[in-house]
Amino acid sequence: MWSYRTLLIVFSVLMGMAIGIGSYTFIYAKGGSYLTNDPAACANCHIMNEQYAGWIKSSHRSVNFSRLGQTALRNIKTQGK
Repeated sequence: MWSYRTLLIVFSVLMGMAIGIGSYTFIYAKGGSYLTNDPAACANCHIMNEQYAGWIKSSHRSVNFSRLGQTALRNIKTQGK
């Protein structure tokens, strides 16, 4: 049977690894940018690069890009395209 101290060490190491991997992934994927309302954050996703470039050049760039992106993604999901 494992002692309480051994289990505590194993649990601590596993939690540390989970937190470390999760933090690395969040930072590498620029996860913090998705918590803002910055339109450039949508360009982090390879699917949205073309749409973001088009939005920047268009006459309706004053419209919130994140709202347009949500509408586009919803249309893709419902239409299966």
